[in-house]
Formats: sequence, structure tokens, C-alpha cells
Amino acid sequence: MPQFLTMCSARLSRTAIGVSSTLTLSLLLGLPGFANYTPPPNAEIPRADHTGGGVRGCGGEIAALAPRLHSVGYTTSNHPTFVWYVLSDTELLLEFHLYRYQADGTLEEVLINPIGSSNPGFMAYTLPPDQADLSSGETYQWQVILYCDQNLEEVDAWSTADIQIVAPPANLTTELPDNPLQRAQTYANSGFWYEAMAEVYNATTPEEIDFRQTLLNNLVELEEPADGVDLSQKERNLIEQLRQIADTQ
Repeated sequence: MPQFLTMCSARLSRTAIGVSSTLTLSLLLGLPGFANYTPPPNAEIPRADHTGGGVRGCGGEIAALAPRLHSVGYTTSNHPTFVWYVLSDTELLLEFHLYRYQADGTLEEVLINPIGSSNPGFMAYTLPPDQADLSSGETYQWQVILYCDQNLEEVDAWSTADIQIVAPPANLTTELPDNPLQRAQTYANSGFWYEAMAEVYNATTPEEIDFRQTLLNNLVELEEPADGVDLSQKERNLIEQLRQIADTQ
């Protein structure tokens, strides 16, 4: 509830709601089934509650597809692609928000952009080329919000995640395969969630679809708690939501 109250009041004022690694032989050869997403060992802890939520109950359900509970997903891109999943058939208007974390933990608005109607399944938004580069070393919060009305005032549901921009290791820039599936595997094994999912979210081949499901199952496992750790009901709901998405692939 505190997150919704912060988000709802901030929305009215148009402000915030609120590696390096070694490539394996199997990745270089493009062998399917041998790559998994491995979070960077020094990944940040998310700075906010990213369990998501809903308000109006007009039929929408949405999930940001990125690490949200225990670690922050990395990207090497200054104009990354953000992927989410719409779990309902109800067509609602969508808005994308992006904010930069400042030193004191507050959020500075980077972009608020209406992006049309929702569609069931995977959707994505790539930061447009005319948008200023995101800064390496900085952490940002992104949000996808569903609205019940044409004026984008009546929030229905939302989902959020953090993203950190990092410089790519030298081997990643010189040894990337040309094949999208192999690139996705390489990025995943190197700890770059956002590039890996961007390569296969709109998968068309059986191999790409299989690897997309691998990434989603990796995400479920990543968000599940260690033995003996209690989760809130919202955290349990998030994990069940992600499991449902993974099982539909």
C-alpha cells in the first residue's frame, strides 16, 4: 500500500511512482541447452519494492520480466530494451516510465512515454535513439503502467524493476556470435539479463522459444527464497505469476 500511495500521488504530478565473465565453449559453439542466466556476483540489491500491484480492477495484469526481488539486472546498452508480459486479454492503455536513482535514493525523471494499447503476451520497449544515453555505472528504475481510461489517470496495474548500466567486458564486445540465440546464451551466461531477454522475447524458432523458457525458469529460481526465508504474500504472488508465465511457453 505505501508503494501505491506514493505512485498514485506522484502520477498526478507526472513524476515518479514510487562483468566480466568467461565465455564457455558451448556458448561459442552455439550449443543449445547449456546456458543459463547467472547474476553477476556483485549485483546490487533492488532499492525499492518491486512486487507490483493493481488498483482499479478493470482486468489488467502485467509483469516486468527482470530480476526484481534479490538482485538488479545488468545491461551494457545505453538504450536498453525492457520486456514485460501482459497476462490478461483486456486491452488497456500502457505507459512507460524511467527514472534515475540519485545519491539520496530519490528518483529523477528520465522519461514518461505513453506507448499505446496492451497486447496479451510479451511486449517490449527500447529506449528511442533520440533519448539521451543512460549513464554507465548508474542504476535506474523502470515501470510499465496499465490505465483504465483514455486520459491515463485511473491506474489499473503496474510492475517495476531496477536496471544497472555497466561497461561491457572486452571479450563480450569482440566474441559475440551473429546468431540471435547464441547471442542470448552468451549474454545470459555473462550475467546480462536485459540483452539476453531482448534477443529472444519475440522468439520464433523452437530453439529460441526453448531458451526463452529457460530464462524465465532461471528468473523463477532466482526470485525463490533461500531455505528458511519467509516471503510476504506479495512476493509469493510475484513468484507464482512468473511461474505461470514460464509454464505458458
